[in-house]
Amino acid sequence: MVFSPWYNYGMYSEVIKPQSSYVVTKVYADEQLLKGPDFSPQAWDRIHFNLQLAVASSCNKHFYEKEIKRIIRKFHMPVPGESHYVNLISSDDIFQRNKQLLAQQLKRNSVEVYSLEYSWSGKTLVFNDSLPTLPVSHFLCQ
Repeated sequence: MVFSPWYNYGMYSEVIKPQSSYVVTKVYADEQLLKGPDFSPQAWDRIHFNLQLAVASSCNKHFYEKEIKRIIRKFHMPVPGESHYVNLISSDDIFQRNKQLLAQQLKRNSVEVYSLEYSWSGKTLVFNDSLPTLPVSHFLCQ
C-alpha cells in the first residue's frame, strides 16, 4: 500500500465526516492509564507499535479481504487465493504476547487494554456506559 498511495484515492481527497460512534482504546499499566504526554515521542510510538501488531493479528483476514484484493484488482491482475497471502502474525496468542512485551518495555507487571464506545453528540464525544467495560483480547476490524 505504501508504494502506491494513489490507489487509496479516498485517503487524500475524501471529506471525513463525524461518525455516530467511536471506539476508543485505553491502555492501563499496573492499573494506571497511559497518557501520551507522560512519554517521549519515541516511547509513545513503541507503545502504539505493539498495539498495531495486536490489531493486525486480530484483523489479518479482514485486511486481505478489504485491502489486498482491492489493490490487486486495481492492477487488473488475477487475485490469488488467501493461501498465497503470507500471514506471519496469525498466532492466536499474539495479542497476549504483545501485552507482555509492552509490560516489559514499560517495566510494569501487567498491561490491560480496554475498548470503550463513545457516541458523537454533534459537539463532543459522550461515553456510552451501557456497554460493559471489559479488557479486550482482540480488536474489531474496521
